[in-house]
Amino acid sequence: KIKKSCKLAKQILNFAGRCVKPGVTTDWIDQQVHKAITEAGAYPSPLLYHGFPKACCISVNECVIHGVPSPFCELQDGDVVHIDVTVYLDGFHGDCSDTFFCGDKFEPHLLKMADVARSMVLESCSKLRPTVPLSTIAEVCTEIAAREDFYLVDEVA
Repeated sequence: KIKKSCKLAKQILNFAGRCVKPGVTTDWIDQQVHKAITEAGAYPSPLLYHGFPKACCISVNECVIHGVPSPFCELQDGDVVHIDVTVYLDGFHGDCSDTFFCGDKFEPHLLKMADVARSMVLESCSKLRPTVPLSTIAEVCTEIAAREDFYLVDEVA
């Protein structure tokens, strides 16, 4: 059942990514995500969790994590948009996120940043085993970031 929940979250995330276009608000994307989740028979896990008012998290540009979708945040060509989708289905949460680029006027170093972040996830997850400390994730990510001339934000690392 957990695989079903995770698969749905990924499908919704891909759908949300296709909604990222100049002129669209993050609130509109959230509304589409909410509708897609509920139509699939699931519940958006972030909604009302510790008072969170939306169905997903959408972080734009300098907003590092857990951005709150807003009707005042209209996407512009060149924006970097990180979307985090979590669904609750059949007693299990499925959670995933990805970075999307709005339009076609983005800087090449931003593409590299997203690629480095993806490699951090893949490499750190490949190290996880039942006896491996969770801190291994941060260690691996820190090493990769330094090697690629990036850094982790301490407050969320």
